[in-house]
Amino acid sequence: MNLDFTRPLLLLYAYNETDLSGSDTAQRMLDGDPLVAAEYAELNNQVTDLDAFRAEPSDEVVQRILAFAAENERG
Repeated sequence: MNLDFTRPLLLLYAYNETDLSGSDTAQRMLDGDPLVAAEYAELNNQVTDLDAFRAEPSDEVVQRILAFAAENERG
């Protein structure tokens, strides 16, 4: 398995960012190599975890932004 080639393709595939040819290549690699399938499963878990993570600013930061915007709105 050539990880230098495989990981970026699998990551694009996990995010549904491959074209038809890339999707076909990735699926063939997944079907043909258990190591590639394991690598994809790990990447897919990481993608799922990242997608679930939501960072939000603190209330203090929101209030400071609103105050700044109000000041600049007045001139």
